[in-house]
Amino acid sequence: MNMKKLLSNELPQELRELLHPDFIANEKEYWNVREILMKEYFGKWLAFHKGKVVAVSDRIFDVTKAVGKYGCYAFITKVGEEDLEFKVRRSEFDYRTEDISVPIPQAQVTYQNFDKTASKIFFDVIPDTGADICLLPMSECQAIRLFYSPCITYRLRGIGAPATANLLFQGYEDSFTS
Repeated sequence: MNMKKLLSNELPQELRELLHPDFIANEKEYWNVREILMKEYFGKWLAFHKGKVVAVSDRIFDVTKAVGKYGCYAFITKVGEEDLEFKVRRSEFDYRTEDISVPIPQAQVTYQNFDKTASKIFFDVIPDTGADICLLPMSECQAIRLFYSPCITYRLRGIGAPATANLLFQGYEDSFTS
C-alpha cells in the first residue's frame, strides 16, 4: 500500500480527529485492493467497508445515502479518480447601498445532519443559487452532529493556492424565503 495515497494522512489534526477509526481502516484497506476494484468499478462512486463494496453508483449521493442507511463509516471514493479536487475562486464586490428599496435577499434555512436527528435554523442566510455545497462553521457542524454523517476526503484549491486536504460531510437543508 502506498501511504502517500491516504488523503486522511494529509488532513489537519482537528479534521483527522473527526474521522472514525473504521473510516481510516477502510481507507487503508481500499488502497490494498484498489487494483482489483479498478477492473470492475473504474469511474464509479463506491463505498468500501470491512473489505467489501457496500454501495456503488454513478452518483455520489446514491452512495452516501446507502452508507447512511447501512450505518457504517465506509470509505467513499470515485474509483480511478480518488484525488478529487474542488477549485474555488474568490470574488469580491460591493453590494449597492444607495438603493435600500432592493435589500439583499435573505432566507430562513434549516441545516440538518444526515439522518435528520439534529438541526439548526438560521434566519439570515444570503442564498447562492449556484452553490453545490454549503460551508458551515465548525461549531454549527458540531451542533447538528454533522460529523456522524457519511463523508468524503477531497482537496480544496483556490486560485493560485496549493490544494489542501479536507472533509465533505453530507447533510440537508430546507430553505424558506424571508
